[in-house]
Amino acid sequence: MGLTSSRALKPHIGHVEQVEISWIPDFADERPPPNSMVSIWANEVMKAMDILERPMRVEPERIKSQMRDAGFVEVKETVVMVPYSGWPTDHKDRETGRWFALGLNQGLHALTIGPLFRGLNKSPQEVNDLITRVKDEILQRQHRAFCKL
Repeated sequence: MGLTSSRALKPHIGHVEQVEISWIPDFADERPPPNSMVSIWANEVMKAMDILERPMRVEPERIKSQMRDAGFVEVKETVVMVPYSGWPTDHKDRETGRWFALGLNQGLHALTIGPLFRGLNKSPQEVNDLITRVKDEILQRQHRAFCKL
């Protein structure tokens, strides 16, 4: 038996946490490398989802405004840097990157095939080639890329 919203959410009691992932990578070296496959992949997925009218772009101000419009108070935003791989020197950040890379490696095809096939008319082989190059880049840790959560 699931909880109904009237039982799960009551005014002035508890909190709600919402997580959004901005897939467009930032780089610790500040300038994005022109050949970054993670950047190319993220831009292709964003473009495809825009075409499909299902945008994946994170817009923090719009989201906070929608939360307030829905009646939530004390809306706070916390931004967390999540490395695309285990490149950081800090142990905790390195572990986070390793786990994120594992999850992304396992879910990249599912996240990519539909949007690029339907939105950009890419062939399955073109999508698989891109995914392979993205996975290789993540495994090599050649770029110090991270996304924001």
